[in-house]
Amino acid sequence: MYVRSLGKASLKVSLARGGTEEGSNQTRRQGRDFSLSSGGAVCQMRVCGDKVTGTDCGEAAASWLTEALSRDCRLVRQTHQRTAKTPSSASGSGEAPLLSLANEAQYLLVTRASAEYLLSEISKRHTKQLLSLDDLVSRFRPNLVVSGNGMEPYEEDEWSEVTIGGQRFKVTGRCSRCRTICVDQTTGSRSSEPLQTLLRLRGSRATFGVYLTAQAFPPDFDDQCISVPQTLSTTTLW
Repeated sequence: MYVRSLGKASLKVSLARGGTEEGSNQTRRQGRDFSLSSGGAVCQMRVCGDKVTGTDCGEAAASWLTEALSRDCRLVRQTHQRTAKTPSSASGSGEAPLLSLANEAQYLLVTRASAEYLLSEISKRHTKQLLSLDDLVSRFRPNLVVSGNGMEPYEEDEWSEVTIGGQRFKVTGRCSRCRTICVDQTTGSRSSEPLQTLLRLRGSRATFGVYLTAQAFPPDFDDQCISVPQTLSTTTLW
């Protein structure tokens, strides 16, 4: 994995399990890249209140990120998969779905129809345009953004299953939003929107988007991927 920042040599981090042959952090200069392994000290961290065990990627990565972001940082990779705090039926196998460093679910889906409606409501409350549609969508940090002819705002709230291409996903709940969506994902600046309008439209939980859990992958899924355009079908709760 390469991490890049303007004016800095890129940071190259191995995603292979096990790290180097010695199993320790090693830093070396490769042209303009700082390269380091994944082996390091085991540590505990919190993801939205949940304790997660991880492996520290070392001082070189920490120094690089601290300088790039102007705040103290550590780069940590997850060492063990963990399960979601969702009902046991969420994965379709009688077990809670496995998660990486996400705090609630494997995937988050939003629709452009819902985003367009929210943007129109924000525009009614302000004399100048605060956000573009793409900026607004990025605030919600989804894995999947879907659109289609005739799709209505917030109809995803009533979906129970989603199929994209040949892969099925179970909808496991709505995503409640907090002040994080008020942070510009490019500049880091903060504003009152879109949370202010979302609270007015959706109530105190301010839900936007739905959580998805992947069902059993089809036998030939290794040779497939979710791409654009691809057919989307849904099953509703009623």
